[in-house]
Amino acid sequence: MNNTVKLGLILSGISIVSLLLYKFVLPLEILFSWKQMVISMVISVAITIWLGRKLLRDPEEGRLGYGQAVKKLFIAYLISGVIGGLGGVLAFGNDDKMKTAFIEYSYETQEASTRMISSMSGGSEADQEAAVEQMREMRESGDIPEPSYPYTFSSLPLMLFGSAIGAIIMALILAIFVKEKEDNFGGVIDA
Repeated sequence: MNNTVKLGLILSGISIVSLLLYKFVLPLEILFSWKQMVISMVISVAITIWLGRKLLRDPEEGRLGYGQAVKKLFIAYLISGVIGGLGGVLAFGNDDKMKTAFIEYSYETQEASTRMISSMSGGSEADQEAAVEQMREMRESGDIPEPSYPYTFSSLPLMLFGSAIGAIIMALILAIFVKEKEDNFGGVIDA
């Protein structure tokens, strides 16, 4: 259990460092880039698998099976999610620049989705622009509410719930790579 907490704290540390990089060094536009999200996910998965194999495979506890790997990874991700969520609220809670960037990103995503749906339904360029313009008018009139800013204490319970769902999904997938494999004779193969 000690190594599970260590893994959770290491993942939390990585999360906090990345939050601080976005707060003080990197431009906020990078935070909302899909390329950055993919790169961040790949790095996170690689670090989790590597550290999971190093920390969670304890010879004193016996073979690390899939179920145990899921349990330990879930706890580590849960610890990381709670600490990272609190860190995010503390870092960006009163940051007007971040709030503006988040709202602009949300609006751009809404407009891109509207264009894509209009295009998929056979709409021309003019139809797509008309749909986007109608959405903008609805936003201005208040028919479409402003997106809620995720880095507030009031949204923390929902963020933690989402983090728990993400933790179980990641644990179920990554446990495949972290568990120890058995050979045909009941021994353990170090993979």
